[in-house]
Amino acid sequence: MNKLKIFFISLLIGSGLGTVSFFLSCFLQGDKYNLAFSFFFKQMSLHPLAPGNQLHYRILLPLIGYLTGLKGDHYYILSIIGTILFLTLACFWAYLFYKNWKTAFLLSLVLTGLPVVLYNNVIYGWPDIYCYIFLILAMLDPKVCFIYVLLGVLSHEFFVSYIPFICLYHCRFTPEIFKDRKQALSQVGIGLLVLIIYGLIRFDLGFFHDSDFTVKFYADIILKNGLFSELNQQPLLFGFFTAYGMSFILIPIFIFFLLKDFNKYRADLLLLISAFLPALLLFIAHDTTRFWSNTFIFILLVPRYLPIAYNPLLLFIAISNLLLPSFYVSPVWQAPLNRQADIVYSWVMKRVDNRILIENLRTFDIPAIVKELEKC
Repeated sequence: MNKLKIFFISLLIGSGLGTVSFFLSCFLQGDKYNLAFSFFFKQMSLHPLAPGNQLHYRILLPLIGYLTGLKGDHYYILSIIGTILFLTLACFWAYLFYKNWKTAFLLSLVLTGLPVVLYNNVIYGWPDIYCYIFLILAMLDPKVCFIYVLLGVLSHEFFVSYIPFICLYHCRFTPEIFKDRKQALSQVGIGLLVLIIYGLIRFDLGFFHDSDFTVKFYADIILKNGLFSELNQQPLLFGFFTAYGMSFILIPIFIFFLLKDFNKYRADLLLLISAFLPALLLFIAHDTTRFWSNTFIFILLVPRYLPIAYNPLLLFIAISNLLLPSFYVSPVWQAPLNRQADIVYSWVMKRVDNRILIENLRTFDIPAIVKELEKC
């Protein structure tokens, strides 16, 4: 089967699952389109280079909106396109990697019910979903992967945390590009060129546009407040469960087989650890569910290391993710990401003070929340 046909089938699957995800989230925050930084991205899509925008260095998606006419009140359409394209490419990569349509479909279905997709449907205009798209594209084509790296960091600078994984992934699965010394040097050269180009763009935009969110801003969080200042405020464990849903059961299963046959998987250990590097952003920012969701690539990779019939397990996880309430949590606010969560969230918020809820989520003290509910 040629790649064009594989992509077409993947597109059908991605479109179908994207539609499912829209019905799940039901555009819950549609009346709050300006929520969080969505307003900045929406405004930037009207005038990408106009001064005064705090997020000018995340210029790629607003620029695409400006050039395609999907700007202003139509900017949210890019989020819809992003969901479908992401699920399409996840399915496309999974089939090429596992050579099995059932596995490709089920892995895509697993992601459909998770915040990695639902967050994009609810908080319009954020560029995260396009970072995931460029990550998968970088995995698919080692020869031009650094072009996708440049596009990724111009979407959102957190993409830098994916670079070690991309390099290790190609060292492991496409080592032939490094065998020839000339070709290896050219890859290194292109990588350095990409970083220089991004640095120049970032410097140029930073010179002509003021922003509070500079490197100094994030460095001061650690230098002034301490290394664990952000972590101590966050519902880390609860945030992880909200990001992974029922997919969390893959981790203990993976660890079991890893320890059972460590020598077999030892070569891939660094690769799998690098898949969690995006979560290090929790040290400098408090988007708990969102940053755990950035490690979604682990879910796509882990079946490779399970010497069992994993498709039934993936089916169970996928159905569970679709049925379970899905939430976004952070130290400062929470949001329901699907209909089930909206019902639960509305019911809880009528009975529990938001500050009490945040504190108990931070310590993963669910019994305390239950006690508060029992008082009502």
